Amino acid sequence: MILFAWAIGACLMTFGVGFLVATCGANVGLVDAPNGRSSHTEMTPRAGGLGISIAGVVAGVVCGLAVAAWLPMAGIGFLGLVDDRWHVESRLRLLVQCMLAGLSTLWLLRQTNLPVMIVVAAAIMFVLLLVGTTNIYNFMDGSNGMAGLMGVVVFGTLAVISLTFAKDVEIGRVALIIAAACCGFLPLNLWRKARVFMGDVCSTFLGFTASLLALRLWMEQPIWGLCALGAMTVFYVDAGLTLIARLRRHERLFEAHRMHAYQRLVNELGWAHPAVAVTYAGIQSAVSILVLVASRWGWGAVVGVLTGVVIVLSCLYWYVQKRAVRSV
Repeated sequence: MILFAWAIGACLMTFGVGFLVATCGANVGLVDAPNGRSSHTEMTPRAGGLGISIAGVVAGVVCGLAVAAWLPMAGIGFLGLVDDRWHVESRLRLLVQCMLAGLSTLWLLRQTNLPVMIVVAAAIMFVLLLVGTTNIYNFMDGSNGMAGLMGVVVFGTLAVISLTFAKDVEIGRVALIIAAACCGFLPLNLWRKARVFMGDVCSTFLGFTASLLALRLWMEQPIWGLCALGAMTVFYVDAGLTLIARLRRHERLFEAHRMHAYQRLVNELGWAHPAVAVTYAGIQSAVSILVLVASRWGWGAVVGVLTGVVIVLSCLYWYVQKRAVRSV
């Protein structure tokens, strides 16, 4: 009952903070001007997802996460807020993200008894995954409702895995509160014309926190960590294939662009923002259910399902890209 009250409080608080930013954000410089990446054409307040980040950090503290977990979460959110208000140079931003990811990695690997070389290799992979997911989630926050609705699905899945399967109440409570907070943001953003954008203060926070909680589950029971990472499969495929395509064209990776499949659907193929967000969230929900069902048969089944899903999503990605090119 207390957890339910916390979730409702997080939802209402997020809506209140988002409404405040939507009303007053432009007065303090929190405004998004259309650029080469944008799917909007008007100046719009941003950093409206600040309430989600606040709710997530408070949940981490109250639910008992270690300082080395919730402090980097707060740091990532603060870095995003600074970037929303004053642009942070990409290399400096990446450096700070790596430092914060390194602190969380120390927490994740604090009690392992593996050989030193394996621990070092694991630490490098963890930092890469944390920083990579942080930026992938941010890249995918370019269409109204996308990051918020996916936040409900991703953290809702994490809550189900933690509370029902992995029996990690601490992680489950944090994930549930963040999922509820994301619900509070949707009335302000899940429309053809959003009242306020989520901003880096929240999109980077959601990516970092989701991967951090998933890695915590991985350290406890790897199969549940894999299922948790599978809750972001749609984002990983879209962002990953777009990254590969841009690398092949020797483009600068941090430059604004509109090549993601979701951007193609909105800009070239004429889909409404809510339709794109609901489609992505619906596909990811189906994937998460399939993965959890497959977990009954162990690692092999989960890997097999995820492999098949990645192949199918990759085909859909290239189909959208070809349709978009033909429509120009």
